[in-house]
Amino acid sequence: MINFIVYLKDGVSIAYYLFYFITFENKNIRY
Repeated sequence: MINFIVYLKDGVSIAYYLFYFITFENKNIRY
């Protein structure tokens, strides 16, 4: 169960990083 929580936490962190990276790239393209 603990491994599942750690895996889920890492998955959220990666998803948040990708979302931030894509948003940052979009801002660069706009400007």
